[in-house]
Amino acid sequence: MYLSTNSYLTPLLLRGPAVSIVYDMVPFEPAMRPSRRSSLIEPLTLGFAVRRSSTMLCISKTTESALIERFPAAIGRTAVALLGSTLPASQPPADEIQALPEPGFVLAVGTLEPRKNLPRLVEAYRMLDEDTQRRHPLVVVGAIGWETGETLSALRSLGDRCIMLGYVSDMALGELYRRCGVFCYPSLGEGFGLPVLEAMSMGAAVITSNLTALPEVGGDAAYYVEPRQAASIAQALGRLLADEQLRLDLGRRAQVRAQEFSWEHFTDQTLAALRAAAETPSQRTLQ
Repeated sequence: MYLSTNSYLTPLLLRGPAVSIVYDMVPFEPAMRPSRRSSLIEPLTLGFAVRRSSTMLCISKTTESALIERFPAAIGRTAVALLGSTLPASQPPADEIQALPEPGFVLAVGTLEPRKNLPRLVEAYRMLDEDTQRRHPLVVVGAIGWETGETLSALRSLGDRCIMLGYVSDMALGELYRRCGVFCYPSLGEGFGLPVLEAMSMGAAVITSNLTALPEVGGDAAYYVEPRQAASIAQALGRLLADEQLRLDLGRRAQVRAQEFSWEHFTDQTLAALRAAAETPSQRTLQ
């Protein structure tokens, strides 16, 4: 029995049963502007994994549905294992704490890439009045990804109203979630949306997209926007930043919702898929 976590080709080399994990179907969506590597490799290899694997383990029901829509051969051979979040509750060291911005900012987290929709977040942020922008700067955490020209240009256009921190430690990330006035994640598409769960687990008031798997994670504990409309994002930012009680209520609901997800549950679902595959009497082969 083999669990393939990062390659759709590995099951082809095995004689025994295999379970392949599918994180998202973004490489099949040119509008999402996936990385060149993913857009070349995954469309060429996922079909082989579907035919060869005993089970395709998906990290959300949204990903499962998208997989089946594109590969009907997967019908009846999928399982879902939702992710968990275990950011440390402890504060980072004093020197790292001192480098973090003061509480109350708008926080965005994720690799800088087109799908994260940061230029539109900047457009929405600019719609806020000057006093609100001054009191709630935009703080961006995330490594440089690909096709970043438009994203970096938009962020830099805000001047000192935008603080780009790049990569931070898990302890610092947890502290940023706790400190933020609002966490805004207007992604155009996600296979799960782990930053949303991380922010919720830290009690942040979350604004996120009404698309793909994000409502599956946020449930009734997030404020949803139409991410392709800057006015929708701006309205959500303005409302939450102006209403402290609403932010507190949303943060409390978020923490309760986050408790429904855990790595223990993910492990249980993964082991169940592996056991079921191990008990499958016949080995799948390429057709």
